[in-house]
Amino acid sequence: MFKISFKKEAAVPENEIWIDLRASELSEEITNLAKKISYLDQNELSFMANGRLKRLTVDEIEYFEVFGDYLDIHSVGKDPLTIRKPLKELLDKLPRTFVQVSRNTVINLDYLRQVEPSMSGNKTALLADQTRISISRKYWKGVKERVFEL
Repeated sequence: MFKISFKKEAAVPENEIWIDLRASELSEEITNLAKKISYLDQNELSFMANGRLKRLTVDEIEYFEVFGDYLDIHSVGKDPLTIRKPLKELLDKLPRTFVQVSRNTVINLDYLRQVEPSMSGNKTALLADQTRISISRKYWKGVKERVFEL
């Protein structure tokens, strides 16, 4: 169970938020929550691609697609960036606007324009740039919940 409270404090600088986590013991759940909270402040992600450091703002990323050991990052108006990173590791760093829609694909809900049924029983996501991405039946419930949560 979580309890959230707000306390106005003059000692906190104007553009900062201090978060104090309290529990009877330091558990894995608390550690994971602290990690997720720390990522909320990050508007950029860093990646190594072709031996170079690349930085992308989270807002410009439309979707991620896995191909074997590689991950393609599709951003607005840019060629896909290919990196070698497990999708699971990336998911932990993304804000809640990103949702996994299949075993190999994660989309940014800010770019989702429409969801259509498809013949296979899956759904098809239509993104702002007209890209069509399959949403598997396994992930549809989570996608639907996240869409209505935002």
